[in-house]
Amino acid sequence: CYSGSFVPALSDGDSAVLTASVGDRTSFGCQADNDWTFFGDALINQALRKAQPLDLAAAEAARLVSEWEARGRLQPSLPQSFIGDRAKLWLAALDQRTPKAATAPVGTPAVTLLDKR
Repeated sequence: CYSGSFVPALSDGDSAVLTASVGDRTSFGCQADNDWTFFGDALINQALRKAQPLDLAAAEAARLVSEWEARGRLQPSLPQSFIGDRAKLWLAALDQRTPKAATAPVGTPAVTLLDKR
């Protein structure tokens, strides 16, 4: 995936950039028969289902991915995040409008991929 390689080029005061890995590593779970990648599951299906700002959701997702990778003895992908100062302002406005109750995850969790190994 190597998606972290795009962070420097995309980072400015108006941007929010979240990537599944640091620039010189891959992420995990990209198989066609998976409902989620590790990062997609951790961020979208877990962390963003709770009432929390994007920066906290990104940190939670990175922790989950790290735990799953350690469990599978995989090289850490080290998800990256950057949220610019002006982006924090428009994200705060969005946070005020998000539901306050958590919703349940959907699909097969990405971490079940480790059980198939």
